[in-house]
Amino acid sequence: MIETIIEKRSGGNEILENTTRTKLVLKGYHPERWTLQSEDDPAKIAELRRIARDMGVQLQATTSVVIASTTASSIEQAVDDISKQCSGISPTMVLFFASSRYDPASISRAMYDAFGGAQVIGCSTAGEIVSGRVLKDSIVAMAFDDRTVRDAAFSVVTDVTSPDSLADAVRRLGEDIGTPLGELDFRKYVGLILIDGLSGSEERVMDRLGDLTNVTFIGGSAGTGARGERTG
Repeated sequence: MIETIIEKRSGGNEILENTTRTKLVLKGYHPERWTLQSEDDPAKIAELRRIARDMGVQLQATTSVVIASTTASSIEQAVDDISKQCSGISPTMVLFFASSRYDPASISRAMYDAFGGAQVIGCSTAGEIVSGRVLKDSIVAMAFDDRTVRDAAFSVVTDVTSPDSLADAVRRLGEDIGTPLGELDFRKYVGLILIDGLSGSEERVMDRLGDLTNVTFIGGSAGTGARGERTG
């Protein structure tokens, strides 16, 4: 990315190339210290994209999935951090995992507002993982553009202990997609499930889903902090 910025900014002009390199070094991005083998840091990638925009350089999205994270304590700042790190793509779906220190309703609303053009799905956690690192009191998000997720639909199971409630959610999901889940091509579709970790219903729900569709469902249980009061 650094070399691309230099190449596009200089346009083959040696003086501009040297000037651009110097500016990047002063901003903490020495071209010789950042290589293809360097660890991806979502915050630094987002900052490089901002620097490129300030220099008048348009960067093409090189990936269809962006991973973002933040440990900001306020919801407003945390969502702003996530949004900036995902600015390189136009997501069709955003999946997030938020520490239980954030109010579930407030963080969900803020994420929805920040990514209004995408389906936004998330849950609370008792610990967050990003790029091999385990975080605490943070938010981790993945944004997918239409090269990876062409479209997405979701449905809420109002009572995970009720087989009828699950069947109703599956029916509504099929209506949104335009095809019943039992008729979907499992080679083209994948399901994602986030379930209340305090319900103890994970195995029953997954077993019932297997009866209703051949689509593979993946996911996990929403977690809580040490208090274990509720999930979101």
